[in-house]
Amino acid sequence: MHLKLRSLLRHADLSEEEITIYLSLLKYGTSTMPEITAKTKLPNITVYRTLQKLEEVKLVGAVPINNKQKQYTALTLDALIQRIQKDQRSLRKLELSLKEMNPLLSHMDIENDMTEEMRVHKHKTRVSRRESNSVYKISIQFLG
Repeated sequence: MHLKLRSLLRHADLSEEEITIYLSLLKYGTSTMPEITAKTKLPNITVYRTLQKLEEVKLVGAVPINNKQKQYTALTLDALIQRIQKDQRSLRKLELSLKEMNPLLSHMDIENDMTEEMRVHKHKTRVSRRESNSVYKISIQFLG
């Protein structure tokens, strides 16, 4: 199970250090940074930065025990699952947009569109700030 979880976490884009620390916290339970450093044999600075990142992505929770130390605990994979679901939704939207564009590719005149886009952009740089809004609106209408 340990190897399977390591593989899954790797596929979820966690770094080797993140995986090592997360699995260490699962195995040994709540630990301080010096304890994690000793158990993982990773450099202090690596453990510190990795714990910060794991806290940010909500895979690790931290509770201060004094002014200088915290105790870290591995949290469930819920936050990671939610991130993957969000990514899947974004990828699905991208997929649908690309599928909509695919049949239109043969009808597009990419070279003329790019030339027109460059001409509008060049024109935009030569106008006053007041005029730039109207040129920008024209650009949006043309490109949209």
